[in-house]
Amino acid sequence: MSPTDLLALGRLAIKRAHFYSQLRTEQMRLVDIIYTAFNGLIYADIAGAAEMLALEESVLNGMDEFMTDLTTQRLRLISSKGLLKMLQGDIEGGYTQAMSVVPAYEIAGMNKMSEFTKKQAELTRKEILAGNPRNIPHTYSMLI
Repeated sequence: MSPTDLLALGRLAIKRAHFYSQLRTEQMRLVDIIYTAFNGLIYADIAGAAEMLALEESVLNGMDEFMTDLTTQRLRLISSKGLLKMLQGDIEGGYTQAMSVVPAYEIAGMNKMSEFTKKQAELTRKEILAGNPRNIPHTYSMLI
């Protein structure tokens, strides 16, 4: 599947999910659909990945945070924005942003997520600085 196909399917899924997004569970599913599309695009279509992150942020900001716990999704968004920044050329700024969520994961006792985020940011930074962005380990979401 090409990045263009993935972006088109992501947009279609998001459009259809908006129809049902009044329900709390469906709002969370919409965020997960967007994140899955982002994960599929980040290494192949940076502009499409940026579009998905902007959409995810918009959806999260529009949700009632008292009705739905969005902490994990917001932390994931911050980390994803950092990875995107690194791939767009702001390596140190992106690395700092991606790593900024690690203490929150540690405080919450989410040690596996903390370690995963650290490794992902460190490996991405290392490979970009070495001039080998194709060697960045690709991690794809399987949320759908």
